[in-house]
Amino acid sequence: MVMFVCLLLFITLLRTVNGGCLEKRMDVCSLNPEVTQGPYYIASTMRQNITEGKSGVPFTLTVNVIDSATCSVPQTQNLAVEIWHCDPEGIYSHYILQSQGYRNASTDNTTFLRGLQTADINGQVVFYTLFPGWYVGRATHIHLKVHHLGNLTSDGLRYVGGRISHTGQIFFNDTFLDTLYSTMEPYSSYNNRTQSRTLLSSDGIYKGQGGDYGMVSLSIYSNSDPNAAASLSGSITVAINTTFDEGSNGNQIIPEGPSNPPPQGGSPPPGTTIPSRPPASAANTTLNSSSDTDSSSDGASYLWLWIILILAAIVVVVGVGGFFIYKYGLRRSNPVFLN
Repeated sequence: MVMFVCLLLFITLLRTVNGGCLEKRMDVCSLNPEVTQGPYYIASTMRQNITEGKSGVPFTLTVNVIDSATCSVPQTQNLAVEIWHCDPEGIYSHYILQSQGYRNASTDNTTFLRGLQTADINGQVVFYTLFPGWYVGRATHIHLKVHHLGNLTSDGLRYVGGRISHTGQIFFNDTFLDTLYSTMEPYSSYNNRTQSRTLLSSDGIYKGQGGDYGMVSLSIYSNSDPNAAASLSGSITVAINTTFDEGSNGNQIIPEGPSNPPPQGGSPPPGTTIPSRPPASAANTTLNSSSDTDSSSDGASYLWLWIILILAAIVVVVGVGGFFIYKYGLRRSNPVFLN
């Protein structure tokens, strides 16, 4: 009985802790909810590195796509993933003026931090980008779409036709973001705004459209050069319904900010490009890796796990104590046990 309880406790710990980080990702086979594409979408070109020389913390994002019906790689043709997000200042390419508060301004020809890739045989794509910043009214996020059954144009730069089976947004732990935005350039330069950053708990899209399914698991790396900036690696699993076609169902465009426009500003200064791959060895940086968790900032959803752990520990203590009391207490009080 005691061994069984200990085994249960051990299994619960394994399910709760992964590399020292709490997990909050839902069952990876569960269908990811559809989330608004927002007002800043434009079709992306095929490319892996989407930084275009922007300044920021290098971020390698791995997206794994699975079929929610089989919990395995989708058996479909030309599976592709498209992402787009704002820069460290909270500005979107192609919509530079609009994302600074000029709602009726014209679009532009910039394309930074947008890209699309076809998946490998494992349903995986890897993007080299920068960690996104934030803008007033929304929690930090990255947009994504999953395409399939389409084709590349003759020049190999665009994906046309086919089906869009998922549009979503992925999110990050608020405690980790507090550290990054307050200590790392260029984010800290843009962090002193009159309006505060929106947390997950206050983000209507996160709360109303299944944001828990889009929590990214993060790892922190540093280059061998002690003066080099830290870089981040993140991964997310996206479960899709391959029979769903967004083209026939539509995707609502919801404004992603408050009624009052955010503070105005220019583009961030030019900086270094992202390395071709994340550094090989992890090391301590100015970022606190213990805050790199997939749980929300309040951790309330893990309360039941800690209750299980506490109850299991009580059962173990009571079981072991009862065993010794039974064995040695009765031996002393009953002469039969002396023979």
